[in-house]
Amino acid sequence: MVTADIIGKYVTLSSATVEDAEFSLAIRQDPKMTLYLPWLDISVEQQVAWIKKQREAEGDYFFIVRNKDCERKGVIGIYDFRGDTAGIGRVAMKSGFFGNREAFLMTMRFAFKELGLNKLADWVYAENARAIKFFEFFGAHMTAPHFDEQRNINIRDFYYLADEFDAMAERVTKIICPD
Repeated sequence: MVTADIIGKYVTLSSATVEDAEFSLAIRQDPKMTLYLPWLDISVEQQVAWIKKQREAEGDYFFIVRNKDCERKGVIGIYDFRGDTAGIGRVAMKSGFFGNREAFLMTMRFAFKELGLNKLADWVYAENARAIKFFEFFGAHMTAPHFDEQRNINIRDFYYLADEFDAMAERVTKIICPD
């Protein structure tokens, strides 16, 4: 678990606490968000229990994304560690939120530079053109759409590599944090 906040120019990533349960559940149950996310059919109490368990889990990071006014704007996570690879996802950011790209970049930096991971991987609904464009902005290696029998949907797998991070981060930072 991360004990200190990760501070960027526009956003701060904080480890989710039980006080964030209602927000994190609400954003994951927002119809605009759940169009391309698995629906969480749980109560706030169940989300509190999940956050408590997640905070104790080894290799599971769930962040609340806050803007500079400390308003909660989204969630993002690193989870499912398998050696030097982990999943990057649980991404749900309020629509129109400028800091979403910085939050994603900061999460990747934490995974590669602080945790020492070599690969971040996940999947996205094949029909979610907006998310695919977002992930490609960061240089995702992406598969062609294919049917995932376990999830019973068409998905695209994607991944990022640590040895490509510095060049990508430099390019992205010039775009999102020009100075």
